[in-house]
Amino acid sequence: MNDFSAPPTLIPAKPLPLRLHWFWVLFLGIITLGIFTRLWMIVQASWAKKINGSGNATPLAWLSLILGVSVLYLTLFTRFAAPAADLSGTDLLLRDLVKLGNAALYLTAAFSLRRELEDATGLVLQGGMTFFFGPIYFQYHLRKYGRVSR
Repeated sequence: MNDFSAPPTLIPAKPLPLRLHWFWVLFLGIITLGIFTRLWMIVQASWAKKINGSGNATPLAWLSLILGVSVLYLTLFTRFAAPAADLSGTDLLLRDLVKLGNAALYLTAAFSLRRELEDATGLVLQGGMTFFFGPIYFQYHLRKYGRVSR
């Protein structure tokens, strides 16, 4: 006799990461002076948040993008609109401090995303590769993860 009182439980499938090849992330990041790489970090962080349900890499990645665009603007402005001879020592120091803060925020976002991706996928990601290549390195592994997960 069949018992149909309990319906079968369905396990929702995890969304797959976007399958952009890591070379395109590198190429577009070079062409856009790093802005695309930071945008792609936001995409990766959003995907990890869908899997984990929580995380702080997404707001850090957004802040990194905003500060990165600001630093790019500041660098281009001081290089072309106002030559270095016109800037005082305080202005140059402030510009360098903003660049240092930008680098620190980017690395904080990258390592936070690394932790979230490891929790979401079970991958083991290296710290040195995260430091030097960040979202490009993550995309290399996420593309392989997307192929294996199907």
